[in-house]
Amino acid sequence: MPVSARAFIERALEHLPVLRRVGRRLTGSAAEADDLVQETLARALEQRGALRETERLKAWLLAVQRTVYLNSRRGLRPHLE
Repeated sequence: MPVSARAFIERALEHLPVLRRVGRRLTGSAAEADDLVQETLARALEQRGALRETERLKAWLLAVQRTVYLNSRRGLRPHLE
């Protein structure tokens, strides 16, 4: 049975401190880390049906965060023409 959006958000917010800490390490900036965390939570909410083991939420959120970060950096690379 899928987790409701409200229940998912409540559980995900418990991991906000670690997401911000890792986001800060990845980006080197508090403001960019906050943007990364916001995008991570939005993406995770959209994809919550893909979470198979709810007890592994923290690890799953960190994986989503890493993917969001890497995808954002790919967009910043100069493109060869």
